[in-house]
Amino acid sequence: MSVSPPREAWGFHRLRTARALARDGASSLLGSVRERRRLAHVERYVMFAGYPRSGHSLIGSLLNAHPDVVVAHELDALRYAQARFSRAQLLYLLLERDREFEAVHDRAPGRYDYRVPGQWQGRVRTLRVLGDKKGGATSGRLARSPELLERLRATVRMPLRIVHVTRSPFDNIAAIHRMEARRKGFSLERSADFYFELAQANAALEARVAPEEWLELSHEDLVDSPEPVLRRLCGFLGVDPEEHYVRDCAAIVYPSVHRTRDDAPWTTELIEDVRRRARGYPFLADYAEDAWAPAEARA
Repeated sequence: MSVSPPREAWGFHRLRTARALARDGASSLLGSVRERRRLAHVERYVMFAGYPRSGHSLIGSLLNAHPDVVVAHELDALRYAQARFSRAQLLYLLLERDREFEAVHDRAPGRYDYRVPGQWQGRVRTLRVLGDKKGGATSGRLARSPELLERLRATVRMPLRIVHVTRSPFDNIAAIHRMEARRKGFSLERSADFYFELAQANAALEARVAPEEWLELSHEDLVDSPEPVLRRLCGFLGVDPEEHYVRDCAAIVYPSVHRTRDDAPWTTELIEDVRRRARGYPFLADYAEDAWAPAEARA
């Protein structure tokens, strides 16, 4: 499986050099000692699998609003596990990345504002769940180097919880194409190929983990019914879905899914190909029945 990543979607602008890894190694040795009491209560490690532009940032920020959860914004934890950072070092770097993101972006990194007023973003009551939000890149890394899953297990030494976030292939593929529009040859067809390479990677990942380690979550379901989805997430992670937390988080979820598909150069043939390929994956099969077609294709 090639899983050749788009540059921005996979976060290559943040890849760490050997010098930067060495610097992080030194800082995390000291920092993990300073944070040892806070890190002593962590019970579960959460990670995301999925596709670029599937709503991971929203979900990660909503989880961060919980008093007992911290989800770092795109640390790329697997890279540190691959470099054989210790458990304490990796957990410290996740905390530090969350602090950095909070200080620099204040939960508003782009077009959306992910702040949840009155909740716990940027602070924690009892840290019970810790993890990393880097969905598409995590799926790609594990596809290219499957052994990294066991390396991560050996590093964190706690139960894994993997959240697989899906979104309509039509919107995902269009978003990937828009991100990569400046790259010569990265057509809408190539964006579809990349998307389904990730789908295959995620199907393979699900087959390797225990059922209790895997949660399927639809971006559309989150937008349509945020409160029950948030309760499912909390149950999956083993934390209390406190009513005021669920209510406040649901209040910031935007009212509808952004339809990136409408701005992409679809052909009737490509639409049918996407439907055909989606039917091959249980977690995408319902999307295959979407009767959408652009105006020119319907004409």
